[in-house]
Amino acid sequence: MGKWIGIVAVLFGGFLLYWFEFHKSPAYLAYLQWTKATSEGDCKTLYSISDGDARKWVDFFCTPQGAMTIMGQVTGGMVAADEVRNIRLSPAGSMIGLQHEIKSENTADDGSVDLEVVETVLARPSNFSKPAPPRQHNVKLKEEDGVWKVVQFQSKDL
Repeated sequence: MGKWIGIVAVLFGGFLLYWFEFHKSPAYLAYLQWTKATSEGDCKTLYSISDGDARKWVDFFCTPQGAMTIMGQVTGGMVAADEVRNIRLSPAGSMIGLQHEIKSENTADDGSVDLEVVETVLARPSNFSKPAPPRQHNVKLKEEDGVWKVVQFQSKDL
């Protein structure tokens, strides 16, 4: 009998360890997909998992900004996603990683999930630039037809 109690206790302890250390909610996994797509300049994925105010952020990130008229010729603006993709594909950009730490995850009565996450950029030190400061992301996600979508996204430097 004591042997069974020990086995059950070890299994329960293992489950708790998994749940609190390794388990990721579907909303958090959608957030990770969002940050991966953002860091790679993947507009197709960003549009597929965004809605509401977050869609406005994606529009700004994925469409040309800052067009100018010079001597009667209109020059197209730059697309932030293209620039991010170009940096990411460079040798220096390929060594950049992201680390995320959940500060809070709360489920509202309507089923939406509010996440507060600190994102840290892990990059090789350089003589030419300072490391990016950690950022706090405040994100609201909602499930629609079995797909988690980012509906609000705010980022600020810490």
